[in-house]
Amino acid sequence: MTRKSVFKFSVLSFAFLVLFTSCITIQPVEVRNIDNFQLMDVLTKPNVQFDVNIHNPNNFGLTLKEFKSTAFLGDKMVTDIFIQKKIYIGANSDISIPLQTQPSLKDITGMVMSVNASGDLRVEGFLVVRKFIFRKKFPFTVRTKI
Repeated sequence: MTRKSVFKFSVLSFAFLVLFTSCITIQPVEVRNIDNFQLMDVLTKPNVQFDVNIHNPNNFGLTLKEFKSTAFLGDKMVTDIFIQKKIYIGANSDISIPLQTQPSLKDITGMVMSVNASGDLRVEGFLVVRKFIFRKKFPFTVRTKI
């Protein structure tokens, strides 16, 4: 290839990229619900586990880049979870991500002492998805009963 043809190819590639970026729109990825909430080994080594169900309504797959959430039982914070692991979410699909964390004994003790009768679990936070060079951050709040 000559320099002239390489230059033309570069300009056309750049123009295509600019036009392509204006056509793509990432629809909001949703955290649908929380399943299998478990609080184990409360007295020795507290462990919180739950599954987060995420729905991708887009016609193309995305990569989950970041996930940060805070779980509350009633009005008491149970734990924070932050994941920076790449997880692929297929087009128009749902995935379930198992999360596990070890909150401090102080947080668990305060929560157990003041457990509300309703058993309301609230998880709020954000997730960041990526497709090609595009990144999008979506906040979420999910409420459920345990």
